[in-house]
Amino acid sequence: MIIYVGDARDVIRRILSNHYTGNVEASALRRAIAEEMGYPLRRTKRKSGSIRVRIDLPFPREQEKMISEYILNGEWKYVICESYSEAHDFQWYVIEQLKPLLNRKLKSWSPQRTRKYEYLLTKLLKSRSLSRSNLKKMQSGPGVYVLFHKQKIVDFRNEHRIFECNRPENVSPEDWPDCRICLYAKCGYSKCFEPNPRWKEQNGICKHEHCIENMPFTHKEASCPIFGHDCPSGTSQVTKCKSGLSFCKVKRNE
Repeated sequence: MIIYVGDARDVIRRILSNHYTGNVEASALRRAIAEEMGYPLRRTKRKSGSIRVRIDLPFPREQEKMISEYILNGEWKYVICESYSEAHDFQWYVIEQLKPLLNRKLKSWSPQRTRKYEYLLTKLLKSRSLSRSNLKKMQSGPGVYVLFHKQKIVDFRNEHRIFECNRPENVSPEDWPDCRICLYAKCGYSKCFEPNPRWKEQNGICKHEHCIENMPFTHKEASCPIFGHDCPSGTSQVTKCKSGLSFCKVKRNE
C-alpha cells in the first residue's frame, strides 16, 4: 500500500531525522498519520510568529510513539534527482501517478519533463524496499521518497492500543475492547484514553466515559460540559459537544 510521497534536499536525513524520530510539527508525514489516526492537533502561535503544532491529547508522547511505530513497520523507496528543484517538481508527478493515501493535494508539474519523470518513476518503483537499518547505509542527496506499508493506518492503531487495561487482573483480555467493562469491574476508570467505538450500543454518555475521571482539570476550553474534566479528544471536541453535536449526550438522562 502506498502511504506517502515526499521530497527532500537530503532524502536519507529527512526520513531518519524527521519522519522516524521527529514530531508532528517537524514532519508533514507524521502530521498526516496523526490526523488519519484520529488524533486532534493543536496549533498555537509563538512570539516569534512561527506555529507550534502538537497532538492535543493528555499524553502526546504516547501518540508520537504510536506514529513512530507505524512508520518503523513500513518500507521506503527513493530516487536521487539532479537537483532539489527537479525533486520538488517531480514529487507532484509521482503523487499524481501513484495516488498515495496521505497526499491529498495535487499541484502542477512541468509537462516538458514528462519523459524524464517517467524514467525516474520507473527507477524509483524498481528500486529495492528499504527498512530503517538499510537506509543508514545508502547514498543520499536531493530526491523523492515513497513510504509503503502493509497495513492501513486506522487498523494499525486499533491493533496497537497505547493502554489496554489499568487493572488487567480484574478484566479478562477478551473484554479489553469493551470499554464499558471498566465502569463495572471494580477497577475504577480506565487509563486507556482511546475513544470507545461501542459507546452508543453500550448506552454510554460519550466515547470517553470509561476514562475521563482520570483526566486532569487544566483549562476551561478543554473541560467536558458533563464531567468537568479535560476531554481526551481535546478542545476541538469540547467545542463540538457544547454546540450539541452527536459525539456525546450533552445532558445526562435524569
